[in-house]
Amino acid sequence: MLSAREFRKLLFYLFTVPALAYLTFAYAQDRQQSAWATWLEEQSPRLSPEERELSIICADRETNLVSARACTLHTWLTRFRMLALATALLAAAVLVAVPYVGRRCRRKPELLLKVFRGGAHLMTGATIFFLVAQAALLGAMLWLVAALFSGAFEFLVGLALLTSFAAAVALYRVGRMLATFNSEFSFEGGRGGALTRECAPELWKLVTATAQAVGIAPPGKIVGCADVNFYASSCRTVINGRTETGHILFVSVPLCHVFTVGEYHAIVAHEMAHFRAQDAEFSLKFYAPYRKGMDTLTTMSASANSSGVGGYVLLPAMYLLWHYLQSFTEAEADWSRVRELAADAVAASVTSRRDVALALVKVSGHDEAWEAAYTELLGSEHDVGAPARTISELFQESAERTLREENRSERIKRLQGERLRHPTDSHPPLGARLAALGFTVAEMYDVGSDLRPEQPASVLIPGARELEIALMPAFAPKSEAIRSTFGHRQAGFAAIEFRSVFRNRSFLVFVASEGLYGMKFSDSVRTPDLRYFEEPAKVFEDPWFVPGNPEFHEAMKESRNNFFLPANEIAAVEFDATPRWGMGAIPHVGKLRVRLTSGRARELVVLGEVDGDGVRRVILERIGRA
Repeated sequence: MLSAREFRKLLFYLFTVPALAYLTFAYAQDRQQSAWATWLEEQSPRLSPEERELSIICADRETNLVSARACTLHTWLTRFRMLALATALLAAAVLVAVPYVGRRCRRKPELLLKVFRGGAHLMTGATIFFLVAQAALLGAMLWLVAALFSGAFEFLVGLALLTSFAAAVALYRVGRMLATFNSEFSFEGGRGGALTRECAPELWKLVTATAQAVGIAPPGKIVGCADVNFYASSCRTVINGRTETGHILFVSVPLCHVFTVGEYHAIVAHEMAHFRAQDAEFSLKFYAPYRKGMDTLTTMSASANSSGVGGYVLLPAMYLLWHYLQSFTEAEADWSRVRELAADAVAASVTSRRDVALALVKVSGHDEAWEAAYTELLGSEHDVGAPARTISELFQESAERTLREENRSERIKRLQGERLRHPTDSHPPLGARLAALGFTVAEMYDVGSDLRPEQPASVLIPGARELEIALMPAFAPKSEAIRSTFGHRQAGFAAIEFRSVFRNRSFLVFVASEGLYGMKFSDSVRTPDLRYFEEPAKVFEDPWFVPGNPEFHEAMKESRNNFFLPANEIAAVEFDATPRWGMGAIPHVGKLRVRLTSGRARELVVLGEVDGDGVRRVILERIGRA
């Protein structure tokens, strides 16, 4: 549901340009009509007022009362008025129809899916129409104002051309994104470890028996993940960079240390119920165009911010698409909550209501403790590589500390509204889910606080602790030695590489055991800001944006100028502290030369106030040449 402020913004962006355009073109037509009527009254006094109307005169193709140029202008003014009116009427129709249709689709999954996916095609067309109409109306208005106020003609004509060009660039960029709005979708499963029948036979026995009890075939694959979540996927899923197909069950490795076998079984049964009801297919059929729509909005926002005045034409279309997604998301979330309660009921019938309830409390009831565990992991100082303790171990300590320190009654009250996070679905609050199972949060709170069961579900996954560590996303550990050398958390630095006297590129260079990664953030430096590199270099404070994580490697693909120097091709690394000629007043500490086994060398001018020789030492240590 849109807030009053959001709704006012929506109205402003949808109707401002069409309204201004309509009034501007109407004013121009009135001025043209008045001028010609006065002239015709002097030249042909016998004509009646009706016969002096330009619309009537220009309709007669054989008339010679007015010039052809005047009739052409009148015709185009009329067309632009009609375009402005049509744009406003379409906006009003979408504004009213979309929420109405969204409400009608609640609790009707087949209708929701059909209307939403079909409507995505219509909204693509409507969005493109809005983009073109807004660009045309803005450009035409500026041109017309330039003609009416001749004193500023050159300036306004130039502004109109600039606006049209910027809008055309933005249209092209967004048009490419809209073309993929309804394309095939791949779910990002992230990092995962395949749990085969050979390596986890007990888990497969449990999953197979549960699938039979629910009345479906077992999944084709079981994947252990580092998330504190379970989910089922039936679409193309990307795991460890590879695309997998078919029914895939994702199980949480950290939770196997916290759950009993019965509780783990209950969550598996819950996911099997989703498979039986084809909820995974429904969620991802809805989620695919929804994600594409959100990606389109992101692209529109970036284009609007980077296209100057021309970017304004994107705002109405952007808010229109956002309004569409928001209206149907509410309907899907409502149905998603119904499906979650139904899956809980199936899981309770296969296992027990108590096990389902306890599993929900352990996950939803300690969400803050999981966040604290990750925070503690990132804040601990250790060498690059596997941390000393796992996330589940840190979680157990954090949750037990919270249980000792917090007020019990206040915590129970707060947990009533806790919701479990999920990659595609919306879950009901914990209180509602427990009530449907016949329990209250207060009844389950104490027994659900036992986070170190005598027989944990880790017996189902041999080597669970080692697998949990292996599945942890790569991150930059806290290290005072690295911070003192580089000035930030990660082993990385900003640098300029000169291609010629006047051509250069600026890179963020990440130091890893496998080599050096260079990510371009600027072409030849022309900015007056001598510390232009500081803002991009803030990424070195992000512990998760590191080599080894999917987001990092996707960013490496964004420019063909990015580079990777493998460790086995680096012959030597040298540092020269003398200033580099041509750098002017840009702060730098010297030149880092990376000599390759091929005989080539790359010279990187190290920017800022880092320890240049320390950078050389860390590189050699990381690649095993110290």
